[in-house]
This record gives sequence, structure tokens and C-alpha cells, in this order.
Amino acid sequence: NNTDNNKAEIILNNKKSKKIKYTKDQVISKFYPNLSVLVLNSLQELIVNSDLYTQRLVMDFIISHFPIDNNILSEDEKISLMTSALKLLIKNEHSATRRLLIWLMGQNQDEDVEMGEPNIQYMLVLLVKSLKLILKNQRTKDDLLDDIKIIDHLLKQQVKFVDYILEPISIEIILVV
Repeated sequence: NNTDNNKAEIILNNKKSKKIKYTKDQVISKFYPNLSVLVLNSLQELIVNSDLYTQRLVMDFIISHFPIDNNILSEDEKISLMTSALKLLIKNEHSATRRLLIWLMGQNQDEDVEMGEPNIQYMLVLLVKSLKLILKNQRTKDDLLDDIKIIDHLLKQQVKFVDYILEPISIEIILVV
């Protein structure tokens, strides 16, 4: 057995009793062609779970396995995940909010974070796109109030976001109000 996970051979028997050798990546792509969609949907469902303990655990998992600057998820998938995670702000629960900010800021949520750092700038781009998506998807007055709560709680938690977020989403805010 080869210790390299990507080159490890997996032998599967087909219907004619022939052994076929696949690498781990080939097995994943053959039998789980939509794996990233499955993972993303699972994470989103766990985030919106009403159980606070589950939300904390999934945010811890996202922090450790899917940092904002990861190469695992596409940009659209990151925006989708971020859109779901931002909805945690509606409840204004301290531990979920703290975990969300840790994920957004990349463990650096202290006051000395340089907003010009490339990873922070990338996060801000995703954050603006996520907030725009949230504002476009509101359907009722309650949805609008929830959207405003998200923005309000986010800007109260990270005042330094105001200069980078409020102007780019102002048109969407005006259009929905």
C-alpha cells in the first residue's frame, strides 16, 4: 500500500469479476461527482439548525476545515456558505457570533487586524457579495427585518467593516426599503 492518499489504489470488483484499480481521487469523482455540493448543503443545513450546540460545532468545523481562503470550495460556494453563516447573527447569540467572526477574520479578530491584508480584503469581497445576496432574496417584511438585523449586528461587532461594507451594499438597502 502506498501511503500517499491521492495515489493509494482502490481495487473494486465489477460485475464480470474483473479487478479494476482506481486512485482515491478517481473513486471520489466516479461515485461522488457532486461531493462539494453535498458537503456544502450539509454544512448549510447544520448552520440553520435551531440547536445552538449544533451551530457551535458546525462553526468550529468550518473554522478548522474551511477557512475563508481555502481552495476546497469555489468562490460561489464560499458566498453561499457565508450567506447561511451570517444568518446566525439574527439570534444575536454571543458564542455563535464569536465563531462567525473568527471564521471571517481568520482567527485574527483583535483590534490590530490590518484591513489591507490580502486575506481580509478577499473576505470583505465575499462578505459584500453575501450581503447583497441576502438583501436580494428577502421576501417579506420579516425577512427585511432579519436582513437589517444581520447588517446591524455585524457592524456592531466589527465597526471597522463600516467603511468597507456599507457603501457597496447601500444601493441594495435602498432598493429593498
